Amino acid sequence: MERLPELCSSNMRKSILINWLVEFGPLVTFFTLLFILDPVGKNPKGFIFSTGVFVVLTLIAILVGYIKDKSTTLFPLIAALAIVSFGTATVIFKNPMIFIIKDTVYNGLFSVFLFGGVIISGKGFLKPLFRPLFDMQDRGWYILSIRWALMFLILAVLNEIIWRGAIDWWVRYKFLATLATFIFGFYQFTLARKYRNPSASPWGMRIDNKKI
Repeated sequence: MERLPELCSSNMRKSILINWLVEFGPLVTFFTLLFILDPVGKNPKGFIFSTGVFVVLTLIAILVGYIKDKSTTLFPLIAALAIVSFGTATVIFKNPMIFIIKDTVYNGLFSVFLFGGVIISGKGFLKPLFRPLFDMQDRGWYILSIRWALMFLILAVLNEIIWRGAIDWWVRYKFLATLATFIFGFYQFTLARKYRNPSASPWGMRIDNKKI
């Protein structure tokens, strides 16, 4: 088994850790507040407050990421835009359902986008989104696009089913779906490793972003 220092440089590991803290910190805070303020889905004010905090922390996370890297990658920016737009509407109209259906709209549109990319280009549209992270052959990007297209489709369908029940069902589902998405995303490193370019790290991670 390869040791961690051989997978990527210490600077890369530090950068990944910071990125995870920036991207997942607001989400963890959102779930924590929900479980404290609205554990059984009977307190809309608690849900709305949690959503408002999520929106603010997401904006801060994007700002911190930009200050750290002097740039913002496209995928986190799109995700943040969805959170901020639907979250702000939820707070303004005081309606939790606006934020709840975000996952159906967001995941559904991304699934269509990725499937369309595979059909139109034969390579998929994930490469521009994740190119700063992975350094793979086109075959790898093609497979990655199909996998994420299917994942987004499943998440959209499940969200559309779950939200029609109680809000506390959705909160628990959202937590499990987020955990599953994280595990699924982490598993894609095996794909990057298989189809990595010679210039990539042993796990297919991009070493020099200047070559993008």
